[in-house]
Amino acid sequence: RLHIIDVIEEYKDVLLKPRHGYGANLNPCLDCKSFMVGKARQWLEQNGFDFIITGEVVGQRPMSQRRDTLPVVARESGAHDLLLRPLCARLQPPTLPEREGWVDRERLYGFSGRSRKPQMALAAESVMAITARLNTSLPCMTMVPPWSQ
Repeated sequence: RLHIIDVIEEYKDVLLKPRHGYGANLNPCLDCKSFMVGKARQWLEQNGFDFIITGEVVGQRPMSQRRDTLPVVARESGAHDLLLRPLCARLQPPTLPEREGWVDRERLYGFSGRSRKPQMALAAESVMAITARLNTSLPCMTMVPPWSQ
């Protein structure tokens, strides 16, 4: 289920007065990431969820996804070790979900660097696996409300 949270007013301060500065343009990446993960943490606490997952990869983005800045996001957002980054988890210390056995660390990845080829290969593999498991007797999603309306 999709939940939309209006953060426009609060985000203006992040955009106009970034604590960690801007990237090459008007992009306060580190501040933005900390803000958004912090909002996710608040929502998690209000709704009884256990942890947060992001798609970050060590070294993918020059400002917010460096080995030295990933802990900054976890700390400043207040998420700490409730923040799981499955695509690069093996390159980071184990998080609470891993230590508690909620997530099998052996099934997580150690992606790093600017190339997105490993993620694209994983996505293609996942789509094929999901497609292979689908029951062909299920109707096409365009035949099911609300998409059919």
